[in-house]
Amino acid sequence: MQSGTTGINPFRIYNPITQGQKYDPEGQFIRRYIPELNHVPTHYLHTPWFYNGLKEDQYQRPAILPDDAAKIAREKISAFYKQHLDKDETGRVLHTHASRRGRKKQASSDNNQLKLF
Repeated sequence: MQSGTTGINPFRIYNPITQGQKYDPEGQFIRRYIPELNHVPTHYLHTPWFYNGLKEDQYQRPAILPDDAAKIAREKISAFYKQHLDKDETGRVLHTHASRRGRKKQASSDNNQLKLF
């Protein structure tokens, strides 16, 4: 589902800025693997193109911002799906993986269940 190949939620595109701020708020990963940004204050580290002191001879501003790139990607994916969508396959996947209809509850006669008390 995360890769968009199941037919369910195919437009899942993660924002690298949000992910970085959430999982690496101090920018340790960025500072380790992109030493060109060591001079950037932590507040700007996930969006260095907003920092006025960015040394562009060491790290160029992006040609396209992540939000704009994600918008273009969504449009391309949407156009592809509209052209290549197999509604029968999508229905099958939804029924198999997303629908609660037709699922029978298993009988609780399983004697192998461990007990806490």
